[in-house]
Amino acid sequence: MKAGTLKSLAEDAKKFNRIYDGQWEDEADMQRGEFLKRFPVKSLSSLTLGNYAIGQNKGRTFCHWAEPGTDKWARITGATASKFGVYFGFAGKGTEERYRYTKKFAGDLPLEGAQTKVFRNVHTRLLSLVERGRALDFHSVDLNPLSQMLKAKVLSLYFDDLYLPICSDDILRDVAQDLNFDSISPSEIQHQALLLKQKSPVFRDWSNLKLTDFLLRRVSGELAGAGPPPSKAPPKKPRVPNLDFEPDFEEMARKAREKGEKSERFALEREESRLRSRGLTALIPKIQDRTKKPRYGYDFESFSSLKQPRYIEVKTFTASRFFVSANELRIAQDEEKGKRYFFYLVTYDRAGEPDNCLIYRADEVLGWCDLKPQNFMVVAPKGFEKHLNREAPRGMSEETDR
Repeated sequence: MKAGTLKSLAEDAKKFNRIYDGQWEDEADMQRGEFLKRFPVKSLSSLTLGNYAIGQNKGRTFCHWAEPGTDKWARITGATASKFGVYFGFAGKGTEERYRYTKKFAGDLPLEGAQTKVFRNVHTRLLSLVERGRALDFHSVDLNPLSQMLKAKVLSLYFDDLYLPICSDDILRDVAQDLNFDSISPSEIQHQALLLKQKSPVFRDWSNLKLTDFLLRRVSGELAGAGPPPSKAPPKKPRVPNLDFEPDFEEMARKAREKGEKSERFALEREESRLRSRGLTALIPKIQDRTKKPRYGYDFESFSSLKQPRYIEVKTFTASRFFVSANELRIAQDEEKGKRYFFYLVTYDRAGEPDNCLIYRADEVLGWCDLKPQNFMVVAPKGFEKHLNREAPRGMSEETDR
């Protein structure tokens, strides 16, 4: 790479560092870690049509997790489901919902009812992609008939030490031109772009996601005159009507406790996925569970990096509010621990099951949201107990007093 290009990159990197907020990376790593847990490389040989094709099996398929399930890692949702070779769904309004596949993988097979045989072709190509991609056989990867977007994303998910999560053929060529690469191979450009972390000390400690975002903004021209993002005004708070009803507090407490425990289990699974994606799998058994010890002021003690702790407080989030205890707030505002304190907000789908885990630093929550008191501690002065049996005020009968 030319010295002038490296100098230009270093100058733009300074601009980028002023505007970059990498908090979103945690959720991207959670998604990738979940993908790797569900579909480790060694399990691909036993992949079936039922757990491959998107559109069925309630979002638990390989293609679901390779596309929308990891959309924060890399977005490839622009094309239709035909990019997967075989899928379950409709072909347009008024059509039957069934398995469908493309001519490219069907060959001379009929265009309906041969999904099992077509999947065998797709499956073979997927296994070849992973094998050849790991071997850096760019020529074979590029000739693989799977769609470019799918190939690039799968390689970046499985081999984050070899490929950046840039999936578009056009954008990869723009990156190659910007960085003066000689190659026109999409997979090789994916690999060469990652090598920037070795070629320049500026990028050595950057994550793949940060480097990807930097390159995308650079080729799009967004870094020209880049400055800190404008501060946002807090959103208007909706008024909540005063509802007159008699709640069953015991039942409400039971349901809240059960849902809270479900949220904690879900958040812990996603935290383990985040560590897995970060290459910190060895630290997963070292996560400390503090859910039964409220004195700590957080639910889990995990890791942001090998030597940096992360204090996690899990909350069930209804898109408008959640509750914190006085002790949790004290720890979140602590001068030392507060810098490493995170809220993991678990949201639920219509079926009442957790579907996402949003991550926010404590300073973001405390600086952005309103804190409203819900309970007050009443501290009685010394000798207060002597007044408990005082006489009723004048003019008030004993019956009225009761």
